[in-house]
Amino acid sequence: MLYLTTVAIFALYMIFIAAPVHGKTNPLVYISICASVGSVAVMAVKAVGIAVRLTFAGSNQLIYPSTYIFSTVLVVCLLTQTAYINKAMNHFSTSL
Repeated sequence: MLYLTTVAIFALYMIFIAAPVHGKTNPLVYISICASVGSVAVMAVKAVGIAVRLTFAGSNQLIYPSTYIFSTVLVVCLLTQTAYINKAMNHFSTSL
């Protein structure tokens, strides 16, 4: 839980404070947002994958709210990653 809180605070700081100020001059701002949000996405994919596997095995996981919470977290993480990698690609060359 501490890890998720730390990553969320870091990502929100980078998105709302650091990116508007330093985003157009430093590519590491956008890349750090993608990397930190991506680490949460990996855990969410693992949770959703386990839920799908258990559902196909006969233990319905769609009745639990955690399945929907992790699915929502996964979608939000993937959209955030896509948005900020596109911003990085728009502002900087791919060789950088």
